[in-house]
Amino acid sequence: MVKCSMFRCVSLLLSILLLTNSVKANLIVNGDFEYNDVKSNSWQWFTADKVDGWSGSTVEIWNKYLKMSAFTGSQFAELNAHGNNGNMFTLYQDMQTQKDTLYYLSFAYAARQRGISTTTIG
Repeated sequence: MVKCSMFRCVSLLLSILLLTNSVKANLIVNGDFEYNDVKSNSWQWFTADKVDGWSGSTVEIWNKYLKMSAFTGSQFAELNAHGNNGNMFTLYQDMQTQKDTLYYLSFAYAARQRGISTTTIG
């Protein structure tokens, strides 16, 4: 059993909680696509190099456009599936990981047209 004063016990507990939260840090930069300012109820086209954290070809960032809301925040990336002169649009982000570390990666997805609910991520 460890004996400590109330101050030390609280300090130790807070340190552990802060350490635990830092381990859960998000490795994705600009995952909500909020860094580019897009007027509400509209969209704007960007080359990927103009969207902080992202690489690829082109990105449409929507802000509550066509009554579609973002999963978090107010903006989201709209990925054109129709391609660019036969080439698919790409959007990706490189991140540093550590060997023998478990990571959880999740996506929020919605089809532009209602009733379409499948996609392939690869």
